[in-house]
Amino acid sequence: MSGDRVTDILAFLGNQYDYIFVDAPKTLNPALNPATIAAIRAANYLLLITTVDLPSIRNLTRCLPLLKELGGDRPSDWIRVVANRYDSRGMISLSQVEETTGHPVFATIRNDYKVVMAAINEGTPAVMTGASDFAEDIRTLAGRITGIETAPKARGLGAWFRSFRTRNGRRSPKNEGMTGE
Repeated sequence: MSGDRVTDILAFLGNQYDYIFVDAPKTLNPALNPATIAAIRAANYLLLITTVDLPSIRNLTRCLPLLKELGGDRPSDWIRVVANRYDSRGMISLSQVEETTGHPVFATIRNDYKVVMAAINEGTPAVMTGASDFAEDIRTLAGRITGIETAPKARGLGAWFRSFRTRNGRRSPKNEGMTGE
């Protein structure tokens, strides 16, 4: 597909929807993929999804000059780094990612392999299957993108007891004696 055609399609979709996500391939050579280049140029923001390992961070760092060139005079927050399959116990810290890329980590998505694989194999979106680290992180990322604050889904028995609270955070008179926290 040509770059002009992608630009036209994205302009049409932009008139229909508030948010459009394009899952682009990692190949950014302008001569090889004009459709990807057109999508990048049309983007309001780029979410660069990376894992926190040396080869991935190196590849991300190598593509940043081209992305900045394609972004023209856009502000630096046009590029937003998302750490996928993140484990805080890993050898590379988020601050090292930020220092290496020159961009703050916009969001993290924790490594929740079992939940993600179950969702894939069952054909059910992981965010719809209940409370999990992955689902919570995806909801948080969506909230950060849209500017709509999201609350994590409640987990466990304590969450069930907290459900007896009223909207203002006080216990309902009927449930005055109940505890769970």
